[in-house]
Amino acid sequence: MPVWIAIAIAVLIFLVWARRQGGGTTKPAKPTCKWQRTDPDSTRTLQEYRCASCGETGFGRVDRPPLDCKRHLKSGA
Repeated sequence: MPVWIAIAIAVLIFLVWARRQGGGTTKPAKPTCKWQRTDPDSTRTLQEYRCASCGETGFGRVDRPPLDCKRHLKSGA
């Protein structure tokens, strides 16, 4: 009987450890960029936005700035 209790405790410890190692759910990352339209008077569908925190440029719709930060993208040129 004590062997089964020891095995059950070992399995529980392993499950807790595995969840802490990344097996569980994680919270989504908060957006780090604060996008501002570069030409607020323009009525074009595609707008240019500049991030106030990192200075990168991205494009999005008039009512929806880019979702992701663009500072980690590399230029192919």
